[in-house]
Amino acid sequence: MLLDRGTTLGKNVGSASDRFQITNSCQWPEPDMQTLQSTREAPHFVALDSIRGIAALSVVLCHMTWTSVVQSQSYVQNSYLMVDMFFVLSGFVIFYAYGKRISSGLDFSKFMWLRFWRLYPLHFCLLIVSLGIECLKALAQWRFGIVANNPAFSSNNLSSFIGNLFLVQSLHLFNKGTFNEPAWSISVEFYTYILFGILVLLSGSKRVVLIAAACIFGLSLAALVPLSQKGLAHYTYDFGIVRCLAGFFLGVLTFAFYERLRSSNITNSRPRLIGCFPLVAITTFVLFLQLKSPGYSDLAIYFLSAAVILSLALTPSSGPTRLLSTAPFAWLGAISYSIYMVHDSVVWAVNQTLRIVVHAKVIHLPLYETPVLEPHAAVGLGAVVITLILVLIISHFTFVCIEKPFRDWSKSAWPIVRARLLPKTATPN
Repeated sequence: MLLDRGTTLGKNVGSASDRFQITNSCQWPEPDMQTLQSTREAPHFVALDSIRGIAALSVVLCHMTWTSVVQSQSYVQNSYLMVDMFFVLSGFVIFYAYGKRISSGLDFSKFMWLRFWRLYPLHFCLLIVSLGIECLKALAQWRFGIVANNPAFSSNNLSSFIGNLFLVQSLHLFNKGTFNEPAWSISVEFYTYILFGILVLLSGSKRVVLIAAACIFGLSLAALVPLSQKGLAHYTYDFGIVRCLAGFFLGVLTFAFYERLRSSNITNSRPRLIGCFPLVAITTFVLFLQLKSPGYSDLAIYFLSAAVILSLALTPSSGPTRLLSTAPFAWLGAISYSIYMVHDSVVWAVNQTLRIVVHAKVIHLPLYETPVLEPHAAVGLGAVVITLILVLIISHFTFVCIEKPFRDWSKSAWPIVRARLLPKTATPN
């Protein structure tokens, strides 16, 4: 997240109980009802939501499987790294929300209950859509003799369906991406949540959590060094968990650094200097994606993502932060998880239209492992625009009809679940 709404803590697209309140205080929130109620009522930091939405749209452009003037841009070709930004952002906001709120088995159960129902319903729906696509491919092959690049039910078979059903499709159990391929990041992030929750539960102090986070980040980054020789884009269903661990726990450390800077009152002592931070960080981030080549340089995405997140969190009054907090960007952030999850199916549908209806030529490009289509320049650009419009419309629908209802239900249903768990977790006098 893949995939919570920036500071609405709880994907990519978060929950009311997870909202990030930017205040002058850097104290950890106490897990009492008064604090939780005030957190729900406080406005969340919209700019980080918006950054997630922009990143999700960048991933959509990156995954389009036909040539166009848009796909020729290095920024778009390198936007596979936006997923690593998702991981850093998730670590930042999840640590704020739950760093001091998982002190018992019941707290851990609530944390995972909310995480599961935040991620899984949309994942399951898109898994069924992907299964339907496989059925359509089989029907087209049987009835019309049309064979897809990836034949029906070849890699997307029963075993990979079960893997996706249990969110283990990206734990190096399969030899390629399966079904709704963007969901690989949801798989690894879910199990990273489990590790984080256990770590906070067992640590007993913030200091121990941060030491452990630093160790996990350091080890994960070291493991990524040999893997990044040909670029991080090649590691999703196999070593994607390492990418997630590195990004998520750097996000944890970034929030701790943010808290330290806020307590030092640096934003008030040097307002002009700090006010320039977001523009510099965002510009550097964009230039990096536009100018870099795949390879070891991919690892810089973690630190650049942390800089962008930190700069926006520190400067709620800066120009870039205010711009990202406007209504259009806020809406984009709200549906960012849906954008990320639904786009693969939309891209597939547009690709088939170009291939079967427009008869676009199939070509091979060095940057793509599978063949891509080469339609007329105007047709390719039009397909990009249509795809973006369809993704936004469908994402709004899935957010309103799937994400939000299940998110709200999970919160309202927790007291009932808690009541059932209490007899099992209560300690005898």
